[in-house]
Amino acid sequence: MIPDRNRPYPRSGQPTRQSGAYRSRQEHYPPRLRTSHRMPQPMPHTLRGGKKRGSVITAVLVIAALLLCGILGVSTATRVLYPLRYSTFVEQSCAEFGVPETLVYAIIHTESGFDTNARSELGALGLMQIMPETFRWLQRKLPTEIELAEDELFKPEINIRYGVYYLSMLRDMFGDDTLTVAAYHAGQGRVRTWLQEEKIPAVGCLAEDIPSAATGHYVRKVTRARQVYEKRLG
Repeated sequence: MIPDRNRPYPRSGQPTRQSGAYRSRQEHYPPRLRTSHRMPQPMPHTLRGGKKRGSVITAVLVIAALLLCGILGVSTATRVLYPLRYSTFVEQSCAEFGVPETLVYAIIHTESGFDTNARSELGALGLMQIMPETFRWLQRKLPTEIELAEDELFKPEINIRYGVYYLSMLRDMFGDDTLTVAAYHAGQGRVRTWLQEEKIPAVGCLAEDIPSAATGHYVRKVTRARQVYEKRLG
């Protein structure tokens, strides 16, 4: 269910939406997880140049060659390309916050390609690509005994727990996983604006309905990855 739009929210002092930074106008609005509307590419932070890019491309080519030669089965290739890494942390956090594991795996696959050390050009960190300011905001909502430094986001158990917590907030806010994924990419404020302007439906929204081509493409990528994970975990 979409929350009451008249509900009061304190101001937060975030940058404006046009700047591309996390623009939570109000403190109860979650900051966006990245600082650009630009669509992340497949395994975005391991494909940016250098040795990592070469190793990923080489791995994909090797898998393709093995498939063509019949040496590697489709199911094995799927397990390699769509891993279930950090399953203990995913299972724990999903049970704690009521988020489907398939959604979390799909987000991690799309955001970082399961690279715990992923760091975007714009400062998003770790498996689920959380911005430091978002991390601080989430810690105020989910208090810990001590304030965690941003480097803690490179720890899978920390990154996954706070990323899943944020997903749970978006799911509660929008009541629709397509809108949740769109908000994870574009920011919940932008999705709320689309809803208010009736640019997208509140129920049954499809990637094709989303006004932003980048966000629509991101939603399609996450949806495809989630379908694979549903088969893996089904």
